[in-house]
Amino acid sequence: MNPADEERSPFESKLRQELASVWVPDSLGSRIASRRRRRHVRPTGSLTSLAAFVLVVIVATAAAYAALQPRHGQAPGGALAPLGPVCLAPGSVQLMAVSGASPRDVWTVGGIIVRRNEPWQTLAERWTGARWQVVQTPSPGDEYNMLLGVAVVGPGDAWAVGFSQGRSGERPLIEHWDGRRWVDVSSPSLGLTGLTASASLTAVSASGPADAWAVGWEANGGAAQQPITEHWNGTNWTLVASPRLPMPDSRGPTGAVLTAIADISLTDAWAVGYYTGNNRSQALIEHWDGQSWLQSSPPSVEDGVSSLTGVVASAPGRLWATGAPEGPSSHYPALVVALEGGHWQVTRATGTGHLYAALAGMAIDPGGERWAVGYTRASTQAPERALIVRSSSHGWTTVSAPETGPGGSVLVGVTAISQTDAWAVGSVPSLTCGGPGYPLIEHWNGHRWEVSVLGRRQ
Repeated sequence: MNPADEERSPFESKLRQELASVWVPDSLGSRIASRRRRRHVRPTGSLTSLAAFVLVVIVATAAAYAALQPRHGQAPGGALAPLGPVCLAPGSVQLMAVSGASPRDVWTVGGIIVRRNEPWQTLAERWTGARWQVVQTPSPGDEYNMLLGVAVVGPGDAWAVGFSQGRSGERPLIEHWDGRRWVDVSSPSLGLTGLTASASLTAVSASGPADAWAVGWEANGGAAQQPITEHWNGTNWTLVASPRLPMPDSRGPTGAVLTAIADISLTDAWAVGYYTGNNRSQALIEHWDGQSWLQSSPPSVEDGVSSLTGVVASAPGRLWATGAPEGPSSHYPALVVALEGGHWQVTRATGTGHLYAALAGMAIDPGGERWAVGYTRASTQAPERALIVRSSSHGWTTVSAPETGPGGSVLVGVTAISQTDAWAVGSVPSLTCGGPGYPLIEHWNGHRWEVSVLGRRQ
């Protein structure tokens, strides 16, 4: 017997057997290879692709991806649905987020289809210091399940959030790692009624074992989406009131979604996202001051930021967020929004020379160095390519991403353990059916980024 087989859990061994005839691992060590996800169409913002584009259907969160998509003559908007062809082959995977607390304790989460004609199942993989290991997670929905965010507090303490859908509709999903297993944790009641009511948690962040926040959106009875914020106090999750945004009288879709959260302390947290109405989007920023969530004035429309998709903080009052621009129909730059000295500043993280670029996730290491990941496209004929940028004394610089093949790649999440240890996750599209077909995990060793996991067809 292969020694590696002895380390595998019964769940992982069974999963490998199911996938053995479908996918072949192609990476640095043993791991589960490739997968993807289905998602029904739910219009929530002014978005489509650039004309004649088939979009890659994955980003830091389901809501955030749609916020990154530019359209001719209109602002990027928000939605929670893939555009373009969808294939539901066994072994399809989406990796949606990554978080780590130490070099031997890193988690990535998403979803997987194990067998044909079965629903999407939640997926969690753990880096043990030597290999990525699949760990079983609850999947309560009989139609589909997906984890969109993860926060690692310590070796025996991690949170993952997302959604599940069954006969009662789409509902938030919260799961906890206690050091031995992932368990489904009760989510606060949102008072949702009927199949047209839906809700999802898109991101989670924790400052300690008794302080965690999860954010997302809810829409009750077919109403416009509104942000939701939920708090963990060490005992249970409670729904905390978030500012209800007035929805304009608009023919187009309207709604507000929180896509990312940075929990600094019990009295300081920041959540970001986007607000859509009148066929345009604008950035949404909310701040927790220990008593309530208050809407913060975002960068002005003139600064060109139409949505925010990731956020990190190094100290109270020092905040960075990844942004998607609003501008002409082409040559969108990737943006970083910084809060320093009480003022918002918008910086281009990429230069010109591409059709568009977008950042989906951000991380900061203990030394204060910041990473952001996403994708870029050079022309209408070129595939999306993974984009990695890093902060420096001279601003933001692009760091070379590993080549993954002719189909391109997209990165959606990043975590930084130290200056010599960071991880990024995303996908490589299927060349046969479009959309993300294979999981992609990349590692920073202090000198360069290298592919750690890359699945390919047999």
